[in-house]
Amino acid sequence: MKNGSTKVIMIGVFKGGVGKTTTAINLGHALALQKKNVLIIDLDPQGNATRGLGYEVTELTPTVYTVMKGISRAEESIGKIKENLFLLPSNRTTALLETELASEVGREKALSRAMKAVDGFDYIILDCGPGSTIVNVNGLVYATDVLMPIEIGVDSVEGVDDFIKAKDAICQKLEIDTRLMGAVMTKVDRRLTLTETILSHCSASFKGKFFGQIRTDTNLGHARGHRQTIFEYDIRSRAADDYAKLATDVIKWFRKNKAYAN
Repeated sequence: MKNGSTKVIMIGVFKGGVGKTTTAINLGHALALQKKNVLIIDLDPQGNATRGLGYEVTELTPTVYTVMKGISRAEESIGKIKENLFLLPSNRTTALLETELASEVGREKALSRAMKAVDGFDYIILDCGPGSTIVNVNGLVYATDVLMPIEIGVDSVEGVDDFIKAKDAICQKLEIDTRLMGAVMTKVDRRLTLTETILSHCSASFKGKFFGQIRTDTNLGHARGHRQTIFEYDIRSRAADDYAKLATDVIKWFRKNKAYAN
């Protein structure tokens, strides 16, 4: 078993602007509201998840950079956001890992090694930046499963096949068994004719690994602007309903696929 009873979910795809951070922080909070202990690891040098959760980082704050470099211990670098929800933050120093890890032996497992002593979490959610970076490969190696957010739009499936091929190639090369859970469609607007076509296509493509959809909701943008999750900003919104359902579906998926479930 890769990480004991902890489920480590990488919010995947190397394409930017598809709702990775929005999904990471809101799925994380939704799981926490269901009494699951959740850790969000911000692997993006832009620190979007860190800011989105309203977590303040100074030059002295331990981050994913200090943890992966062995400067600080992971279990002592995790901050509490609210009940059952925790964060390992990121800032611009995370970008330094691309060059500083490049020449290290076993660089793809730096995150896995750093997190080895961390326990007590039901779910760990990895929010990754765009691109097939060393840090993102570390996330893929550490993860037990990958959940792909796909934005509804003309180019909504752009990069999906490339990501799946890259994931499979990395897994084969490094001899890891990170699973593809499936996809969640974001920014879904049923008023658009294209929406039904894309939903049908993705549902057929992922065959039982399709986690439904997050409807368009301006409250999501407002929540990010206020550095809050959707459940803090407006728990009665349709986006809150959708992310709560996603969390329930994720829990059910792991119960059905028992390799990493409690």
